[in-house]
Amino acid sequence: MEGTLLTTLRWLLLFLFAHLHAETDLPEGGQKVEQVQIEQKEMDVPQTIPEVEEQTSLTRGAITRDVVGDRPDPEGTPTKVKVGVFVTDIMRIDDHRQNFTANVRLTARWIDPRLKAALDQKVRKIPINEIWNPLLLFLNRENAAPQFSDSAFVSEEGHVFYAQRYIGTFTVPLNLKNFPLDQHQLYLKIFSFFSPEEIDFSIDDSMTGWSEKLSIPDWIVSDGGVKVETQMNKELNQEVTEIIFSFNIKRRLGFYLWKIIIPLSLIVIMSWGVFWIDPSRLEAQIGLSATTFLTLFAFQFAIAALLPRIAYLTRMDRFTMSCSILVFLALCEALATSYFVKKDRTDIASKLDSFSRWAFPIAFAGTWYLAFWL
Repeated sequence: MEGTLLTTLRWLLLFLFAHLHAETDLPEGGQKVEQVQIEQKEMDVPQTIPEVEEQTSLTRGAITRDVVGDRPDPEGTPTKVKVGVFVTDIMRIDDHRQNFTANVRLTARWIDPRLKAALDQKVRKIPINEIWNPLLLFLNRENAAPQFSDSAFVSEEGHVFYAQRYIGTFTVPLNLKNFPLDQHQLYLKIFSFFSPEEIDFSIDDSMTGWSEKLSIPDWIVSDGGVKVETQMNKELNQEVTEIIFSFNIKRRLGFYLWKIIIPLSLIVIMSWGVFWIDPSRLEAQIGLSATTFLTLFAFQFAIAALLPRIAYLTRMDRFTMSCSILVFLALCEALATSYFVKKDRTDIASKLDSFSRWAFPIAFAGTWYLAFWL
């Protein structure tokens, strides 16, 4: 018991000594200063911005709350904001999940004269939530994460420049009925909570576009344009502005041509061998037809991972189903000719073989036309 009391008293004395020592280390005013380490990240900034002085808190300084919450322009005069969208890279387009993975840079420029006097004629990097901003959001953003700290560069004239890079996935509806000859329009839809009467959005052409070299070798990318639209938002019960940056993509056929279409065509052509085998040789006919049929299904099982998993039929689905039907009909033709031979109707079997030799190629050519040209 005595030992426990001595231990408790020892800890109380140590605590009081540490508390008194901490108070003597505080600066004047009694406020404790914490050292904060700010991680620096690479960021694209305009070349006209000179040396930047970072200011981490403005609401405690010269900038008041009206600068943070209110627009810089008076009521009735919309604030002009120039928005730029640049697609640095497109890494993946997922047919099944209906999204694409991209590296996107979003920029915005506007003028806030109230910041001119508040910043002591110095260019600063300011947290975006401590000044007024147009509140830009990606509507079709799925899990794209911002890569920079949410800050803006403010020049001595009150010019504000905001830039943020997003890397991740964006959702977009894809109609794959024409797969693998499909073409789509991908887009990035940017939304602002402000009405058109409050903000006048325009496109910053110098900061808008896409990189010439992209990481998707199986797609061809072309210009789709940028437009500013006004939409009625039912949740906010007001008109809002949407900025849509779109670009067209077209799938390259080469991979699917050499890996699926041509091998599948050769399997179908192989099934036609039964038309040149004597109908009396039932074992040879059935052996070739069964082997071709099993090869076809094994091949379709192997390529299943390369095809989009969707509920409706695509051009490729129609082609593979037609090939399966033609191979099955070749097997049925072999059984029919063998039946006629057993019934001593060799003439009918020969006529059926002769008819099939030109009818099946014509039917297969029609399959190509219906699947890939019609």
